[in-house]
Amino acid sequence: MSLDPRIVDLLHREFETIRAVRERPLRRSCAQIREQGGSGSRLILQLDSRVAEEYRERASQFLIKTLDRLRDLRQAWTEPLRAEMQAFLQSELVTDGNWLIELRDSMVGERQKQQGTGEITSAQDIARRLIEEDLTFQVLREERRRLPISDLLSPPRYQAVWRHFDAATAAFQQTPALTTETARESVFAIEALARLVVGKPSATLGDALQSFRVRTDDAGRHLIGLIERIWHFTNSAPSTRHGGGSGDDVSPPEAQFVLGVTEDSLRFLLALDIGTQSAG
Repeated sequence: MSLDPRIVDLLHREFETIRAVRERPLRRSCAQIREQGGSGSRLILQLDSRVAEEYRERASQFLIKTLDRLRDLRQAWTEPLRAEMQAFLQSELVTDGNWLIELRDSMVGERQKQQGTGEITSAQDIARRLIEEDLTFQVLREERRRLPISDLLSPPRYQAVWRHFDAATAAFQQTPALTTETARESVFAIEALARLVVGKPSATLGDALQSFRVRTDDAGRHLIGLIERIWHFTNSAPSTRHGGGSGDDVSPPEAQFVLGVTEDSLRFLLALDIGTQSAG
């Protein structure tokens, strides 16, 4: 098993809580339909529609809860993990599907149990596909993060980001290394991507970092702090940004460090940018 069994057990118990919270309103809703709908095909149609709606909502809540918990744990998505979580979610939903059908059958006469509209089965099929698609997307996104930075920055959206990062890399590869230019272009690359993430073309890197602090959790804010330190370093180094400070020139080891942190920072901000575009 690729995931700690304790996490699976926790999710199962959280799903039980979701079920418990939703059961009473569902039973009340179905009872009202039976009282108002009479009998026959109209009653079956309304009950099937209500039960199918409930199934879709549970599937959605279970999926959201699973993604949230794994995100909190910073669990890296792999194909084995996707297969495991898909099987787990589908197993949990089989339980819900059977229970919902039993509830629906208890609301109709014995001879009407086999007269379903097929809406419940359709809801199950759609939920199964949506779970598979969403979990597959998580794996693809994880794989994308592991691509070379040149591939990640190849879309036209990131043209300016790549131009600065490529210039920083080229400057460091000179003999001798152009250390000041390496540091300057590195931070320009971070700033260009930060502006895209916050959606403000004229934002300073400082403004963008403040915005990121609000959007990330406590652990993520430490990573934002690391980016902020690189920014402060380049502001202090002579002739690096806006005239720079009065410290020593950027040394080759410092330039190499800045370049390495910049690449990791860009990967981190790209993940935020993907999330922003998905939410939009």
